[in-house]
Amino acid sequence: MRAEAVELLGLLATAPDDGTRREVAAILGWTLGDRDPGLRLQAVEELGRMDPKFANKHLNRALRDPNQFIREKVLEST
Repeated sequence: MRAEAVELLGLLATAPDDGTRREVAAILGWTLGDRDPGLRLQAVEELGRMDPKFANKHLNRALRDPNQFIREKVLEST
């Protein structure tokens, strides 16, 4: 269910409204603290598709993730 929520947030990330995109990035950024590495990886993928002005601060945080695959995905997305 949480993975589906992240997927739906990815759809909202394409909204034309900057406020909505900022909120989506913040929620996805919050998801980077989840215990499930698969969910964190999915959040990084969605943030990587977003406008960098909203996503970069969260992606920078993900560079310190304990999971190597997540750190690598961040580097691929930037």
